[in-house]
Amino acid sequence: VDVQMGANNLILNSSFEGDYKSETFSEETNLDEVSDVYSDRLTHWSYENVEIVSESGSYCKSGNAAVLTNGWLEQQVNNPPKSTAYVLSFSAKGEEDIVVLVNTPKDEFLRTISLNESWYRYSVDIKATSSEYIRVFLSATNAVICDIQLERGFNVTDWKPSEDDTDDALQSMQTYAYLLDAIRNGNTSILG
Repeated sequence: VDVQMGANNLILNSSFEGDYKSETFSEETNLDEVSDVYSDRLTHWSYENVEIVSESGSYCKSGNAAVLTNGWLEQQVNNPPKSTAYVLSFSAKGEEDIVVLVNTPKDEFLRTISLNESWYRYSVDIKATSSEYIRVFLSATNAVICDIQLERGFNVTDWKPSEDDTDDALQSMQTYAYLLDAIRNGNTSILG
């Protein structure tokens, strides 16, 4: 019996940090002060009317949130670990409702959740009869959402990024931060 539950967040880029890859530009590309030139923050997501903002505090562990203004976010998880039980959880606040639609090839779960102006962690239990894919769709008129997590089982665990998220650049940035700290605070001699 496989009892491993909540071992991995199945949603990619749930922190809205992107995939740490540089964008490709052409002569026709228009740039302004809000253009992302590195790491598209909505990589792996389909969306409409969504803005990514920085959020801090215990309610938003990832540090980023999606603001939906008559908008929606969607992601499909292909070939999730076989299970009949999954749980979708997220932190959100807003003035109205958020519509949560989760479907698989054989099942569909629709839930409308009333939000309030304070942050709260919500969860939706999903019983799946097929594990070909799970599609998560979130829609709202006016909501802020962060720390989206889909995991096996019905136990909601603390948000964590997916084990499948790309983190090569993050590791490189940590290396550069270490080197800069050594140069600034240490006694460093550079030859050549």
